[in-house]
Amino acid sequence: IIMRRLIIHAPGIHVGGGVVLLKELLSEKCLGNVCVNLDERAAAVISVPKWIELHYIPHSIIGRLKAEIYLKRISKKDDSVLCFHGLPPLLPVQGNIVVFAQNRHHFESESLSQFALKTRLRITLERLICRLFKARVHEYIVQTQSMKNSLMKWHGGSPVIKIMPLMKKLEKSENKSKLENKFDFVYVADGEFHKNHHHLISALKLLAEEEIFPSLCLTLSKRHEDIMNKIDVEIANHDLKISNIGEVSHDEIINLYRSSTALIFPSTTESFGLPLLEASQLSLPILASEKDFVRDVCTPVQTFDPQSPISISRAIKRFLKMTEQTQQIYTSSEFLNKIGFKE
Repeated sequence: IIMRRLIIHAPGIHVGGGVVLLKELLSEKCLGNVCVNLDERAAAVISVPKWIELHYIPHSIIGRLKAEIYLKRISKKDDSVLCFHGLPPLLPVQGNIVVFAQNRHHFESESLSQFALKTRLRITLERLICRLFKARVHEYIVQTQSMKNSLMKWHGGSPVIKIMPLMKKLEKSENKSKLENKFDFVYVADGEFHKNHHHLISALKLLAEEEIFPSLCLTLSKRHEDIMNKIDVEIANHDLKISNIGEVSHDEIINLYRSSTALIFPSTTESFGLPLLEASQLSLPILASEKDFVRDVCTPVQTFDPQSPISISRAIKRFLKMTEQTQQIYTSSEFLNKIGFKE
């Protein structure tokens, strides 16, 4: 069946990997009869071709609700509706409803207690929407096998799920050229709790106790200024070599990969992990959590337990080719001698 029109519904997509993927999708020259409902905050980073019908969604609860009403009003039975934000429509919508599931938190039941209150409320509401209106979804699109497994387990039925990884193909010429290394490690991530900055910083503190000071570059935006303030305290107290360049463009991120020795990725959960794929395409070594989502998309040179700063620090030392002193093993006679028992 040839769909008469594609409606891309993308409220809330304005930063991070989601906006990179949406920008790539909208740059496709073969797009024909397309309508896009775009978050107004994405206007600064996404240039929508003039031939595409565009409707901006205000950043407010009322704006989101009006966008759902607008989606219901414009959809027709032959349309394909791509819910790029990962949630089913709040109202009954005509057409083939496709949900591009990009947020693993929607389908996994882990506690949200460590997240900020605003984030907890948002994810809880989104989980409820996914559960209440899942019957409206004709098919889901995910980007990894582990994401499909999570979605299948959560759904409880037999949903149509397609694994379709989407990302911008980096030019081969970028693989050949590398800028002068400015940082030992780079971590491209926002400041959400599951990104695990706290354990990464604890690992660097352990290394500092051994007089090891690898340089690290972060990309924390002003939205996570509280986290950076805490990191600044640790930098001052332990002389850590950490720089934060803030939220930058995707082109600047690519240059950041190319001016770093390796990507370190201690995240505890991801739906896709775009930086892992980008680093792989640029042949940048990867140190990452020993998690299914990592192995779905890349082969890291070192892995670690993301919940253990000791494990992270040891992986860093292995990568830097620093020997780890192993514990001496004693014979029974040596043991008795050490505790002062001698014949």
